[in-house]
Amino acid sequence: MNTDLLERKILLHSVRNSIIIVLIYLMYDLLTGGNTDLIVGSVFVCLVFTACYWLITTHFSVFVKRLLAFIYLICVATGFFSLGGMSALTAIDFCGLMLVFSTIFGGRERGIFIRIVLILILFLCYVEVFQVSLIDNLRANDHPIVNVIEVIVRLLSLLQIFLTYKGQYDQEQSRLFWANEKLEKAHRQIATYNKNLQKLVDSRTQTIQSLNKKLIEYTYFNSHKTRAPLARIQGLLHLLKLNSIYKEDEDIRRVIDLTYNNSLELDNIIRQFSALLEVEISKSQDKDETKQRSFPADEHNTIMYKKIL
Repeated sequence: MNTDLLERKILLHSVRNSIIIVLIYLMYDLLTGGNTDLIVGSVFVCLVFTACYWLITTHFSVFVKRLLAFIYLICVATGFFSLGGMSALTAIDFCGLMLVFSTIFGGRERGIFIRIVLILILFLCYVEVFQVSLIDNLRANDHPIVNVIEVIVRLLSLLQIFLTYKGQYDQEQSRLFWANEKLEKAHRQIATYNKNLQKLVDSRTQTIQSLNKKLIEYTYFNSHKTRAPLARIQGLLHLLKLNSIYKEDEDIRRVIDLTYNNSLELDNIIRQFSALLEVEISKSQDKDETKQRSFPADEHNTIMYKKIL
């Protein structure tokens, strides 16, 4: 929620309605030829609230909020002493004052403001009971319609402030609702992606297992089928070495030895290749087992994500 914008709106509504009330009394005094002091006072108060309106519009800050709270407190106290003490209008003023600035202030400042208002109320109640001579009513002879209009304007002011706050709250709730809708949609997409990813991983795993099976078959074929004839050749060469011709003919002996040595080298290469294939197959199988163990954990994380949402 944009608190600065909401605070500015509420203060502008409050100051604007205060100006309207002062103008109502000013017009009434001008039309009826009322007390000059009241006219001058109304003009002065109207100028003060107009300056406050300008400050809120152009230089809104914490200082402006505190200044407005101080001005309103003075206005309420002045109205108490000059408009007949504790009356319906004074009660409405206190209600509006606490509603506006309890919304504007927050934390420690709100507590301080409420304590000041309560102390002021207790002081004014003491004056009302024990120092009633200090209270005057400069507008005792005003037409009742003026007082009725003032009460209506003050009540409409409170209603307007409430509706402003309610509208901002509804707007924020609507924004949160649509944000939650987008979040749920994104979650459904993620769940779909995870499901497709699981299918893809299963397919790849089956392919890898099939290849591993073929490698195992090839390794078996290489270890047994290929080496079997080679072993027989080595056996035949060994028999030739036992023959007398191997000892008598040097050329034949050199050929048999060379052939036998090459067969040994070939047998060593086949053994190394088989060992390398077995190592690679073992690594691939370990990776498959690790992936199969990790997927349930991912699924658990997805479930926990759903619960958090």
